[in-house]
Amino acid sequence: MKVSHILYKVDDLQKAVQDFRNQGFTVEYGKKKNPYNALIYFEEGPYIELIYDMNMPILIQRLLRFFGQSQFVESIMSQKKEDEGYIRLAFEAELNEFKSLRKKYKQWEYRSIVVPVKRKDYHQYLLKCKCIFPYDSKLPFVKSPFKTTRIFSPNHKNNIKCIKHITYKVDPEQYDLVNSMNSDSLLDVSKGDFEINVEF
Repeated sequence: MKVSHILYKVDDLQKAVQDFRNQGFTVEYGKKKNPYNALIYFEEGPYIELIYDMNMPILIQRLLRFFGQSQFVESIMSQKKEDEGYIRLAFEAELNEFKSLRKKYKQWEYRSIVVPVKRKDYHQYLLKCKCIFPYDSKLPFVKSPFKTTRIFSPNHKNNIKCIKHITYKVDPEQYDLVNSMNSDSLLDVSKGDFEINVEF
């Protein structure tokens, strides 16, 4: 699978947006009112999501816990405690691949859940997709392509057109699973203490 995007945890969303803009990137908030994330799109390849809040309301957390999904809730909410920097990677796959991908997680004894995502972006375009989230937040998740009429055509002042290379260190016990999912020439997966680095 190709890389869809990389999550970059921030402690202060407004400051992070300004910092990346100062580096010459075009950055847009995920929505106009009370944004919890911001996006850096490129002409081709994966994008970067700056994320401050996990966007899981208390009511949704309670409902998920009620239906036996406490482990999933904890894995998502634990990401807010991460240090600032790249914290997670997402692959992209078509919906007809989701069943076999969930079986793949299960073969390595990782539980997962399919979550529909729908929101209007900063420009009021409707973005819809589905995601497979493994309960282990160190593992990559999978999203389907956005269903939208929007054409993504960013223009960065620093003239960066795309991400050139991603290095991804994973726990040795997770290496075989993650490496088997990867077919992207941009991404190098290796064993070691968890770490994601991005080169432009």
